[in-house]
Parts: sequence; structure tokens; C-alpha cells
Amino acid sequence: MRRQCKDSIESTYSWLVVFVSLGLASLSFGAVTSIPILMQPMVEDLGWPRATLGLAHALAMVAAGTVGFAIGYLADRISFAVLSITAGLATGIGLMLSSVATEPWQLYAAYALLVGALGQGTFFGPITANVSRWFDRNRAFAMAIVLCGQSVGGLTVPIALRGLAEAWGWRDAMAAYGLLCLVLIVSCSLVFAKAPPKEPQTPPTSDTTGQHSAKIAQLRLFTLVTATLMLLNAGSFIVIAHLVAFGEEQGLPAALSAGILSILLGVTLVSRLGGGALLDRTHPGGVLVVCIALLPVGILMIEAGSGSIHLMMAGAILLGLGYGGVFPALTHIVRATFPSSRAGTWISAMFLFGFLAAATGSWLGGMLRDISGTYSLSLIVALALTAGSLGLALASGLVSTVSGHQSMRKA
Repeated sequence: MRRQCKDSIESTYSWLVVFVSLGLASLSFGAVTSIPILMQPMVEDLGWPRATLGLAHALAMVAAGTVGFAIGYLADRISFAVLSITAGLATGIGLMLSSVATEPWQLYAAYALLVGALGQGTFFGPITANVSRWFDRNRAFAMAIVLCGQSVGGLTVPIALRGLAEAWGWRDAMAAYGLLCLVLIVSCSLVFAKAPPKEPQTPPTSDTTGQHSAKIAQLRLFTLVTATLMLLNAGSFIVIAHLVAFGEEQGLPAALSAGILSILLGVTLVSRLGGGALLDRTHPGGVLVVCIALLPVGILMIEAGSGSIHLMMAGAILLGLGYGGVFPALTHIVRATFPSSRAGTWISAMFLFGFLAAATGSWLGGMLRDISGTYSLSLIVALALTAGSLGLALASGLVSTVSGHQSMRKA
């Protein structure tokens, strides 16, 4: 396959890998958010508390992060095609089994282990790391495109799945989506059969003191990035996982409530692509701080606008723009910190903690709603967590740490 530049590892096949990965990530994100999307009809049909269904989503996120770390380790060592085909089978079968669940444990087993652990665990951190191996000049932008799976899936799946649920019932809607995922993901996974090009390796140095200092700097930066991600992800997912149900409680039609979630996740497409393009050309710390700052502002507008559809939509847009830009920035920082041979492990490790935080937020939002009777307390906690992530990024010196580390990499 023709290279785009004789000094670059990138080729036209690299971009094919990117857009196939985007499609698979979109399908997987739609699968792992199917319970939040279908929560209201599931509550009405099953008679379970929202916390019970929220726990299913939380377990799926925990499983995705935990198993995703192991899948990322494997992705550094075996063909990603094998992992992707396995994940496609797991996602489709998991959704179809979840659609016939009559007891919580059945839903937890199928949804958390298959859709979450094997499915989403593959199609977030590991697939992003796999794409990074096909690029050197446009790496941040390529990874941002794959991370837009949340945006594309969030823009299309909620409305489609909620519409199918109103026409067919939530069980048939979930089963049909599972079959679609199985067929498309397994067939498209053949693109990964071709191995990525070899990236030039930096010659090893004999300076053991310098190597030790570099490792300490890497771990410190990784710790700051991960802590910031956990706070913002927990707060954001309190809103994302319950926004449809919150809108319906405010008296909005089901389709309109799902539409607000689609707007939130859809606008992340803008900030992820824009942020990814900027990250290849400017300082990532500044992009990160601006995006984090949008999160509490958006959540505050959603809470304040509970009686105004226009204010809620404006808040959803701000939250989506901030949330969308955060992930390319964090992923780019971690990928630039560690070599290609360990990209799958460290990017997946970061998302492990991110998934744990998202799971906590999803469960916490439902629990606080059940305790207080409204979503007001949930939104206040979400506001506090996202504001705390901004405070940590500024107070810890994360921006200056990123700047110094990037300078050392270029030196």
C-alpha cells in the first residue's frame, strides 16, 4: 500500500483502519449504553428500581475497564483481528441474552460480561491504541476519530433504539440491535488481519539514572491524568446515564429526552475532531483545561434549565463539547508518554480507571435519585465532581507537567 510520505509510516490503508474502527466503536458504544437509553420502558416493564438497572450499566463499565486492560495487554502481542471478532460475537450475543432477562442476575451476567467486558473492553482503549500504531504525523487526529465512536453512536443509537422500543418493545429492540452488531462487527474485523507498520525505535541509552528519572516522570504524569479523568468521568456519567430519564421526569416526551442525549453525545463529534486536529499542532494541556472547564458549566445549565427545554439543550451542548475534547487530549498525552510497544497497555490502563469512574457515576446517579426522589441531588454531585477535576488539573500543575514532558520528548 502506497505511503503518504516516504518518511512516514502512514498510508491509505491507515485511514481505512481508522474509519472501520470508528464504525465498530460506534456500534459498541450504542450497545453498552442501551440500558440507559431503554431505562424508562425497562422500569415500567420489569418493575425494577432505577438503581438496579443503573448497577447493570455500572457493572458493564467496570468490566469493560478491567478486562479492557487485559485486552490492551494482549493487543500489544497478538493480532487485533482476533480480539475484534471475539468482541463482536460477545456484543451481539450479550444483547440478545439481555433482551430475554427476567432476573437482575441474568441481565448483569449477559450485559456486564459480554457487552461490557469483552465488547466495550475491546472497542475503546485497545482499538484506539491499535489505530495509533498506523500513524506518526496525524496520530492524535486519528485517535480522536476513533474516540468519536461515542459521538456517532450517541448521535444515532438513542433515537433509533428508543423509537424501536416504542414500536416493538424494549426486548425486541435490544435483540435486533444485538444481531446488527454481531453481523457488522465480525465482518468488518477482517480489516485488522493486516499487521500495522513497524515504527522506528529509539536506540536504548546506557544512562540508568536518566532512565529511572524518565520512568518516575512518566508515572507521575500518568497518575495526574488518571485522577483528573476519574473525577470528570464520574461527574459526567451521572448526567449521561440518566439524562433521558431526567428529561422524561421533567415531562418531556421520550423521543425528545432521547434527542437531548443524542445532542450531547453528537456534539462531542465536533470537539473530538477539532481537538484531535489541534493536538497534533499545539499544546495539549491548554486544550485539556478548556474542555474540562465546560463540564460544570454545562451541568449547571441542565439543572437550572429543568423547566426550560432550550436551557437544557444549551447545557447538553456545552457538556458534550467539553466531554468530547477531554478524551483526545488525555489519550494523546498518555500515547506521547509511552512507546508504541506499550501503547495498548497504558492507554487501556488509563481507560480502566475511567470506566470505573463512569460506572460509579452511573450507579451513584440512580442511587441518589432513588433516595431523594428527584435528580437534583445527583446533578449537584455531578457539578461538584467535574469542578473538582478542573481544580485538580490546575492545582496539581498538570498543564505545566505536560508541557515539560513534551519538551523532553522533543529534545
